Amino acid sequence: LFMLGYLHILELDLSVDERKMRHLLCFEVFDRVGKFPWETVREFHKAVIQDIEAGNREWKDGFEDIKVNFFGNTVSQSKDVVTVVKHSLPDVRKVPKVIVQTPTPDEGMLYGGTD
Repeated sequence: LFMLGYLHILELDLSVDERKMRHLLCFEVFDRVGKFPWETVREFHKAVIQDIEAGNREWKDGFEDIKVNFFGNTVSQSKDVVTVVKHSLPDVRKVPKVIVQTPTPDEGMLYGGTD
């Protein structure tokens, strides 16, 4: 429902800065959902929106400081060792050629449609 609401908001007539930052805010929300409780992530989102609505910041100002308050310093987290897993791809096989034909008018009447 949250994402559905965001998609609706992004369809509105927004300024370039607001559209860009709402996309980024949406990404941040869904990036954090797997690592933090939903309530914390929602409070982060709420804090950003309320700060903008109160006139304390504009969309172009970003929200890195609020992100650090809720989730800590993300720079130090990115220094963690990352394990890369390589997956082998299956053998490539040629796809068989398929010819799709539409029914003739007579055949369409016999079978009751084109489904």
